[in-house]
Amino acid sequence: MTLAACGGGSSSDDNNTDSTPPDAGAPDAPGGGSDNSDSGNGDTDPGNGDTDPGNGDTDPGNGDTVPGNGDSDPGNGDTDPGNGDTDPGNGDSDPGNGDTDPGNEDTDPGNGDTDPGNGDTDPGNGDTDPGNGDTDPGNGDDDGGTLGVTTGEGSVVEDSMTSVSGQLVTSSEALTIQEDVFKGTYGDLSVQTSGAWEYMLDGERSDPLSEGEVQQEVFTVMTSEPDISTTVTISVTGADDAAKVGTGSGTVVIGRTQTASGSISITDVDGPDLQFIAQEQEGSFGNLDIKEDGSWTYTLNTDASVSTSAQEDFTVSVEDLSGVVVETTSVTITITSVEVTRRDIVFVLVNFSNDDVTDEISLQELESIAFDDQDSINEVMKANSLNQFEFIRDRDGDGNMDVYVAEIDFDTSASCQNSYYGQPARGSTAWAGAADEYISSQYSVDTNDWDHRVYLFPNQTQRSCGWSGLATVGCVNSSWNSSCWAYANSHSVTVIGHELGHNIGLSHSSTDTDNNGAIDSEYGDEGSMMGNARGARTIPVAQRDYLNWYDAYPDYSSQVNSDTQVTLQATQHTAVELSETGMPQFMVVNAPNSRNQQAASYYVSYHEAHPITNPSQPASWRRPAGGYWEGALKIHYLLENDRQSVFVEGLQEPGDSFTDVSAGVSITFISRDREAETAVVEVTYQ
Repeated sequence: MTLAACGGGSSSDDNNTDSTPPDAGAPDAPGGGSDNSDSGNGDTDPGNGDTDPGNGDTDPGNGDTVPGNGDSDPGNGDTDPGNGDTDPGNGDSDPGNGDTDPGNEDTDPGNGDTDPGNGDTDPGNGDTDPGNGDTDPGNGDDDGGTLGVTTGEGSVVEDSMTSVSGQLVTSSEALTIQEDVFKGTYGDLSVQTSGAWEYMLDGERSDPLSEGEVQQEVFTVMTSEPDISTTVTISVTGADDAAKVGTGSGTVVIGRTQTASGSISITDVDGPDLQFIAQEQEGSFGNLDIKEDGSWTYTLNTDASVSTSAQEDFTVSVEDLSGVVVETTSVTITITSVEVTRRDIVFVLVNFSNDDVTDEISLQELESIAFDDQDSINEVMKANSLNQFEFIRDRDGDGNMDVYVAEIDFDTSASCQNSYYGQPARGSTAWAGAADEYISSQYSVDTNDWDHRVYLFPNQTQRSCGWSGLATVGCVNSSWNSSCWAYANSHSVTVIGHELGHNIGLSHSSTDTDNNGAIDSEYGDEGSMMGNARGARTIPVAQRDYLNWYDAYPDYSSQVNSDTQVTLQATQHTAVELSETGMPQFMVVNAPNSRNQQAASYYVSYHEAHPITNPSQPASWRRPAGGYWEGALKIHYLLENDRQSVFVEGLQEPGDSFTDVSAGVSITFISRDREAETAVVEVTYQ
C-alpha cells in the first residue's frame, strides 16, 4: 500500500449592614423651690411655703414634699427625680437606668433598645429590623441585605442581531458568580466570575425557527453558595432562511450511454414545502425531463454527434405550494465521445470529544466545495480530465450528497492516531476506524461500499499529525483495494482535491530548478494541484498524460523530435473549450541524455487564468494577483515510476528560452496571444 502524507498547514454590590443607634432618652431634671422657712438649718417657711429646706422640704411652694431625697411631685408629676423618675412629664417612667418610654416608645435605650422609633428591637448586638427588613446586620444578613444575585435577560434575532450581553449583580462581595459556558438549543451562553455574560446565537441551530417564531432559552447560573443561583433568559426570534437548492449534472457518451439521471435536493429548514415545476425541456443534443420531487432524466438524441465534447444547460424552477417561483437552478449535461470513469464518494465529518469539525465546515459548505461551486472538486477533476473522470454525489439515490457525521471518543491534543489495522480495504487511522464504527452502529452503513471515503478532521489534528492530508496513492487501479480513502484537516478544494489526486494515481508536483535530477521541493510546483500552493487547481500536463487522459484526444498533444514551431492553446481549457482545429495543449520534446538523467523528454505547456482550473489569486510578496503563471510557459519532466511531475523552468515573456546542453535542445518562447489564449513555441536541436 502506497501512502502520501501531505505537508503541514497551512452595578455595585449592595450589602446593607446599617443598624439604628440606640436612643439614650435624656431624663428630666427635678424642679427646685425658692421659699425657705429656715435658711440656717430648718427654715419652715422662707416665704414660699418650704417648711424644711435642709433635710426635708415638705412643700417648696410647688407641692414638692421631699426635694432632697425623694421629690414625690415636682410640679410636673415626677414623684422621684433623684434616683428613679417615674414620670418626668413625658411618660418616661425611668430615665436613669431603664427608660421604658422616652417619648418615642423606646422601652430600654441603655442596653437593649427594643423599639427606637423605627421598629428596631435590638440595635446593640442583634438588629432584628433596621428599617429595611434586615433582622441581623451585624453577623448574619438574612433579609434586605440578604445574599442574592440579580437575574439576566436579553433577546436575539436570527441573521441580524446574533449576540446579547449583560451583567449579573450580587448583594455582597462575599458572593461570586460561578464561571461557566452553556450550550443551549439555539446558541451558547458564557458567564464570567465578574457576572458579565454573553449569549451568541448559532446560525445552524437557529435555522429551524420560522420567521417571527419566538423561543426562550433559560440558563441556570450558580454562585459560590451552593444554594444560591440565578437565571439568564434569552428570547430567540427566528428569521426566514432562503432555500438551499442543489444542482444537477450528468454525462452521456455517444454510442455507449444514451441517458443520464439524478435528483436535485431542496433544503428549506424553516420555510414552506417547495417543489420543482415538472416539465420536459428540449435541448440541442437531447431532452431533459424533471419531476416535482427533483428527479430528472436526460435522453440523448439518436442522431447526436460531437467531435470531442459538448455541454448543454437546462434551467429548472422551484415553486412554493401557491405556485410562486422562489428559486431556479440548473442541470448541466456533458456530451462526449469518450468513455467516462465515474466513481462514487462519501464524506465523513469526524467530531472529536473536545473539538467538532462541524464547527469549522457546515454540510452546505462541504456540498459547495465538493460539487456545487464552479471550481468545486468535481468540476476541477472533470476539467483536468477533459470530461473523462467525475465523482458521483448521490450513490443511494436519495437526492442528497453522501455525507455522514461521526462522533468519536478521541481528543485532538493526543498523539496522531495513525496506526493501521485490519485488512488493506479497511486501512485507516484509529480515528477513521472509530468513525466507521460509529456510522455503522448509528446508520447501518458501511463506508467501504463507496469507491472513495474522505474523512475530514478538525484543524487542530494537524499539530499532532504533522500533515494537512493523507491518502492512498493509485488505489483506483490497485488490485488489493477498490475503495480509496483520504484524510484532510484543512477543508478546501486545494487540499481535498490534492488527496483525491493521490487516489487516482498521482504523486506530488515538485521542482528541480537546476535540472540536475535532485528534487528541490517535494511540493514546490506553484500552481499545480499536486503541489501545495493556495488555490491551485491545475493538474500538470505530464501527470494528465500519465493518466492517459489525452489518449482520446490525440490531436491535442504534440510529439517533437526536430526543429519546429508549435502553437499551443492554454492548458486550462476544458474539453468543451478546446479549439476545433486540433491545436495541442502541450508538447513533448524529445531530450535523450538529458541533464537531469531522470527523463528523456520535456513537457511544455502554456497557461492562462481560468475560473475552474486556474482561478485568480490575491497578490502576495511572491507573485502578482491573478492566475498562476498567467501568459507564461512551464517546462516539466515526468518521473513515471513515481507518478511525479517535476518543474524545471518557467518562460514568462516572449524571448525567454531554456536549453539543455546535455540533450542538445533549446525551447524558446516566441509569442503569445492573450485574447486567444495561445502561445508560439520554437524547438531547436544542436
